[in-house]
Amino acid sequence: MKKQVTLPQKPSSKNKLDTKRKNTPKTNYHWPFDLEPKRIKKSFGFAVLLLITVLASHSTLAQVKVNQGLSISGTVTDNEGPLLGVNIIQKGAEVGTSTDSKGQFTFPKALQPNDVLVFTYLGYETQEITITNNTTQLDVVLVIDSIAIRGALEVDTPYKSKRTE
Repeated sequence: MKKQVTLPQKPSSKNKLDTKRKNTPKTNYHWPFDLEPKRIKKSFGFAVLLLITVLASHSTLAQVKVNQGLSISGTVTDNEGPLLGVNIIQKGAEVGTSTDSKGQFTFPKALQPNDVLVFTYLGYETQEITITNNTTQLDVVLVIDSIAIRGALEVDTPYKSKRTE
């Protein structure tokens, strides 16, 4: 009969590496999977401090009142009804719009008090309207521009072309 003898085994190299890993701190981290709890607490504390700083500065900036301006809209008519295509321009700027078929308009830019809108239309007098603090709706009535023709009209002589044939 044969007897089985078992020899004591040496710890494998794999086991030795595992024990070393547990005892030594990690130097190569793969964010966020293998951070240690102390590092997580420090990172979390920094993030909270950064968030509080950002929120505090934002509320300070929010206390400064910013004047957004006035949104202006309205209609342009004459004594017969609404006018299509009236030009409306902010004086001193290159911003403007024109009226639609119902004579209505909405100015594309928010205006400040004391800005001036210039209303022009062919055959009508130009009007300038100054914006005040409570202006939001404008109803403008344009007046026909009277044109005086000077001189006498000659109908006795027929028109002659300058071309020679």
